[in-house]
Amino acid sequence: NLEEAEEHAQKADQFGRRSGEAKQLLGILYAEKGMYEEAESILAEARDIAPDSASTYNVLGRIRYMMLDFAEAERMFERALQSDPKFFEAHLNMADLLMFLGEQHKALEHYRKAASLEPSTIASFKYALAAQKTGDPAATRTQFMRTLTTNPVFQQASVELAEMYASEKKLQEAIAEYNRLLAKVAGNPVFLYNISVLYAQKGWIENAQEALMKIMK
Repeated sequence: NLEEAEEHAQKADQFGRRSGEAKQLLGILYAEKGMYEEAESILAEARDIAPDSASTYNVLGRIRYMMLDFAEAERMFERALQSDPKFFEAHLNMADLLMFLGEQHKALEHYRKAASLEPSTIASFKYALAAQKTGDPAATRTQFMRTLTTNPVFQQASVELAEMYASEKKLQEAIAEYNRLLAKVAGNPVFLYNISVLYAQKGWIENAQEALMKIMK
């Protein structure tokens, strides 16, 4: 909590350790409580300790993002990536910012980089959504599948993949994905209805009727 973080940072200074990491944590906590002036002040101290710290610039970018100062947030994330071009969190934060600003193609590059740097569920999932928005079905499919490889119980990725297959008229693949979802969430009426429609489109009327009957139970 905030009190513990303040105490930790103060003790680090008292014993001459000048912990930039402790100050970063304190800065984040200040920002989350809306104490932006205090957050930037403590992070300025962290930057004095380590002027090229990518982590400090990344946190400053997050704070500016929370303050809706998007231009400065982007500048801070860029500075973080100059210090460390392989900084996963800075790529992810920059991508989120660019998506928010509607710069989807630029965001996609940062999501791609983040996903290549770390096998993260959230990076792959966000990369898939960005690829979907920019009209890249191959990357969309690959990243949804990668998300599910990293985290097989990530329901939203399964839903997105099933809906994608259905929209592409890949009925067999869509049915298989909905069956995987129903194995995790048995009796879900939305999934049962969707799979009944797919069964009907395939001409599997008995399967469609069975799925609908399960909804009515």
